[in-house]
Amino acid sequence: MLEGQRASFTVAATGTEPLSYQWRRNGTAVSGATSTLYSLASVQTSDAASYDVVVTNVASSATSQAA
Repeated sequence: MLEGQRASFTVAATGTEPLSYQWRRNGTAVSGATSTLYSLASVQTSDAASYDVVVTNVASSATSQAA
């Protein structure tokens, strides 16, 4: 990926609705990143990190592998 390009991450999950999503960067929640899609409009070297998403419902939660 080159600086300035768009980066997008998506997740597909199944389970008892409603499902909620929280994207994380290096284990810390990304403010406002609460849908199945997380995008960085213009990637910079400072964006290099481990990204994952926590999917939660009333029964439990699951964390994706790092992207």
